[in-house]
Amino acid sequence: MAQRVYEIVGPAIRAAKDTVSKPKPHDPTLARYAGIYASGFSGETDVLPWDDRLAIVGLPTSDPMRALTKLRKIGEHTFRRVRPDGELAEPIVFEMKPDGTPARILWNSNRYERTGSFGPPADLVARAEDVSTADGIVKALYDVISGPAGQRRDWNRFRSLFAPGARLIPTGQRPDGTKTLRVLTPDEYAAQSAPGLERNGFFEREVARRTEQFGNVLHTFSTYESRRTAADATPFARGINSIQLMNDGKRWWVMTVFWDSERAGNSIPAKYLPDAKP
Repeated sequence: MAQRVYEIVGPAIRAAKDTVSKPKPHDPTLARYAGIYASGFSGETDVLPWDDRLAIVGLPTSDPMRALTKLRKIGEHTFRRVRPDGELAEPIVFEMKPDGTPARILWNSNRYERTGSFGPPADLVARAEDVSTADGIVKALYDVISGPAGQRRDWNRFRSLFAPGARLIPTGQRPDGTKTLRVLTPDEYAAQSAPGLERNGFFEREVARRTEQFGNVLHTFSTYESRRTAADATPFARGINSIQLMNDGKRWWVMTVFWDSERAGNSIPAKYLPDAKP
């Protein structure tokens, strides 16, 4: 149902935008708020990216443009309604879950619970060069999380690499020797990693790869080095990403990224290092 709503409402809104004015630069960070929200008193409301803002559309409607309300971001997860004359009106707040995804909208005295998504919005259409080859998608996986301190990562590009249901799984070891494991969705990884990566700077690159493939399934052991700046002579961390990819006949998808870091007692075997013989 949610996908069908988006198929009906989305094109109408985009067509109307194209005939009114030249689109403003799009803010990719707003895609996280997109989805279906519902209130027992006010019915269903759809939230859509709109250039550098959000748009809210009350449903059902036969005239999406007349039912549309524009929102301008004024703070963290906080927006204000834009009146027809351009002035800002009452605040609208998105309450977020611990994983960084929206839980609900607070608008005046109404609560709109998030009930679904549209399945990937235009922001998540993958770049052809990222997904047309296995080599391209592995390179994109490293490139998209890398950058200097203060640079916002393109998390929509990151999400576009992953298949529905994909997982990122870091493993490690506590000081007492206990083995650890976390299982994250791409959204959870982005929400948890973005602050540190963007505050401190982070560059990760692949230095060696071992790959096996059967049919649509490809697995690679991808040895990585991590640095704070691209110019650092010595990495502060090394490890191996175990990456599973799938080709659906149209593109490559990341299914899982499962990794462990090098540490005392857990050195990377020579066969997984650069210049190792097959």
